Amino acid sequence: MSIRPSSLLAVLLLACSHGPEPCLGIESCPLNAECLAARCVAAGSPPVDPATRRRSAIPSRMALARGELREGVGPSVVLGAPGESVALFLRFAPIWRGAQIDAAFLILDPAPRTLTRDDVPLEVSRIHGAWEASSEPRKSLTQALPVVRGIGRAVPEVPIRIDVTPIVVYLARHPEEDLGLAVAATREVPPGLAIATGLDGGSPPRLEVYLR
Repeated sequence: MSIRPSSLLAVLLLACSHGPEPCLGIESCPLNAECLAARCVAAGSPPVDPATRRRSAIPSRMALARGELREGVGPSVVLGAPGESVALFLRFAPIWRGAQIDAAFLILDPAPRTLTRDDVPLEVSRIHGAWEASSEPRKSLTQALPVVRGIGRAVPEVPIRIDVTPIVVYLARHPEEDLGLAVAATREVPPGLAIATGLDGGSPPRLEVYLR
């Protein structure tokens, strides 16, 4: 996505704001840890505290950003395709309000019959700027801190889970800045990863928040 910081300091802050690399397997984690939900946790531990309660939501709005913002999407959105700078914009109800946030995950389903066999590195950020449907160029919509990373894998019936806890915690503290989330590939991985929108097979994107 385009990033238009107002100063060099903002650029440096953005570079430092990325969360840790998501784990791909036990070999990615330190000794006595394992990879669960793309995060390293102590061996034998669940990815979230069993004492928390889960709330989930599907998007109240979805849009596709490709040069211009288009309200609504098709059956799938392809991220990481050659020559395509595409972002999936998602807006969720603030299901975290009134409670302490323990963890939050954005869950994406690979679309049926997706062709990708290679991992696609993904990035999730807050949206900065209004994203009403219009002919407004996407360059007016920018990433905002914090930014988190995920790994997109086209494994049948295995959802992609991205730890978005830092973003949701920020939105809980700054509700006036809750304009939605943007999901994009950080580089091209032909032929790209097709993400289901729930309009024709597969489940729509969803947000799971674990609360105390």
